[in-house]
Amino acid sequence: MVLDKCAPIGDGILKIGGAHCSSFNYCGVFFVNLLATEAMKIANKKGIKLPVYQSKNVDGFDDEFLYNK
Repeated sequence: MVLDKCAPIGDGILKIGGAHCSSFNYCGVFFVNLLATEAMKIANKKGIKLPVYQSKNVDGFDDEFLYNK
């Protein structure tokens, strides 16, 4: 599998001063998270219960069972 992030030659997409910052840091993290969430959606549709940590910013969730596991 090849994921082409369509970065320019040299991989520099953000220029700060005279330095070009790598697009891998931005696009790579996005791709990894995109693949993980899509895999989770597929597993969910198949009825697979995944141990997913819930956001601490949402009331009513408790991840203690995952910590204990």
